Amino acid sequence: MLPYAAGLAVKCDKPTEFHVDTRHLQPDGRPLFFGSVRIEEGRVAYRLMAVRLEPQLLERISRALRNRVCDQYGFAFARIDDALFRELALVTRTAYLRFRERGFA
Repeated sequence: MLPYAAGLAVKCDKPTEFHVDTRHLQPDGRPLFFGSVRIEEGRVAYRLMAVRLEPQLLERISRALRNRVCDQYGFAFARIDDALFRELALVTRTAYLRFRERGFA
């Protein structure tokens, strides 16, 4: 997520949490959430709003990454898994590009 921060609005950049919004304002005046990474007790939570808005982003992910889906737009990891992190980086890149195409980023 960090590689796309320059095109987004960083809302929180702490050792245990990184949160970015788009610069696009929703009808209620709040910025559209892009994503976050948060270290929680026993896991790391990775949330990506584009997955909720465009579920087809998940159609081609591996079974291993699908097993990490924890809600409508999040993934949870209890340990480091470089292969899954690389795959998630590709999903994040695609999400960012889709948001740019829609004028959100």
